[in-house]
Amino acid sequence: MKSTFGLNIRMTMEGESHGEQVRCVAVGIPAGIAVDTEGLMSFMARRRGGQRNTTPRREDDIPEFLSGLVDGVTDGSPLVVSIPNKNVRSGDYEGFANTPRPSHADYTSRLRYPGCDLRGGGHFSARLTAPLCAIGYVCMCALKERGIYVGAHLSRVGSVCDARYDLVSVSKDDLTARVGLPVLDAAVADKMDSEIQAAAVLGDSVGGEVECAVIGVPGGIGSPLANGIENRLSSAMYVLGALKGVEFGSGFGAVSMRGSVHNDPFTVREGRVVTETNNSGGIQAGITNGMPIVFRCGFKPTASISMPQRTVSLKDMADTEITISGRHDPCIAVRAVPCVEAVTAIVMLDALLDSAGGDIEACRRGIDNINNQLMELLCARMELAGIIAEEKERLGLATYDPQRETAILDRVNSIVETTDLGKGQAISEIFREIMRITRDYEDARRRD
Repeated sequence: MKSTFGLNIRMTMEGESHGEQVRCVAVGIPAGIAVDTEGLMSFMARRRGGQRNTTPRREDDIPEFLSGLVDGVTDGSPLVVSIPNKNVRSGDYEGFANTPRPSHADYTSRLRYPGCDLRGGGHFSARLTAPLCAIGYVCMCALKERGIYVGAHLSRVGSVCDARYDLVSVSKDDLTARVGLPVLDAAVADKMDSEIQAAAVLGDSVGGEVECAVIGVPGGIGSPLANGIENRLSSAMYVLGALKGVEFGSGFGAVSMRGSVHNDPFTVREGRVVTETNNSGGIQAGITNGMPIVFRCGFKPTASISMPQRTVSLKDMADTEITISGRHDPCIAVRAVPCVEAVTAIVMLDALLDSAGGDIEACRRGIDNINNQLMELLCARMELAGIIAEEKERLGLATYDPQRETAILDRVNSIVETTDLGKGQAISEIFREIMRITRDYEDARRRD
């Protein structure tokens, strides 16, 4: 999850069998954000398993901030959050490399990463959303300081629907409504509970929908085309593995409307421009218009079910059947609610930082972010150069390859031709220097 001026977020599952801890690193979090520790733990508890209608796996999910947070206040350095995995049962995953579970990452990950270890889910594990929620809560604190609030509720489970947000006037009370299951209408909670339990008794699962809203966002945030707020929210939401779709405002309901109904008429209220309806969901042409941002996320039924399922034996290349044991959520959408809020907060803070791109401090944060990315790429480039040097030595080839370097510079020049003259010349010089340093590095490796 990256942007030019804003945040760079990375998540990892670390330790033996990818199971000892989950970690999230966020670069670009502004300094001076006060983080309410009690509020953070309450937020993390909403995602935690072991509750009714969730996986029986119990983890404390107490985040440890390794850097970036001093005495409850961010200091501007990379925010590093680590959460230990204590209740690990890697044996539950044995055998799935040969008999992939339907609708899981087992088969596609084998195609993409031959030999990868998927015990505990590996880097596809939903456990990675735990540190993501911790980072998201910090972003929520930053947004609150700017008068912006994020909230979500479980708007549907199977065929049972909760009330929906009023697209025009979502309040802070709406965003914090919690009645048993995270729903707005208390009467719906029991019906949802029955829907989930009916699936669980059969060893099955059920899908759900989460509706999220953001209020207090000023108009003019975002950019057109690929960098629009809808694009950024949708793209980021797919870090939540069970997500199947996102819709904004009236969403797919717009298909059955006419333009005269779907269009949001402008009007003036209390000295500010608003829209009488909000079918756009607070976003038009990728840019916020000042109305509440409202969208919904559809989550598939949990793929891990205990009913027998058809699959194949990759060893024998024959059809077979498996039964999945282990601890799983009968409805993943229940615990997805705080995850949606966390991702939304990250994206919206990121967008606000982007909108301040003309500010010198925001630009410097952007440069620092780019520098971090460049260092990783340059390290990877030098590692590859070292491998090439060894191969050249083995094959008796010269270090300097003028034809290849000319081809590289031609490609660079063809790209920078569209920039202004001074910028293009500077980029060409940077690449010339990179190739000179690479030659020296290759020569040194060959001498070693």
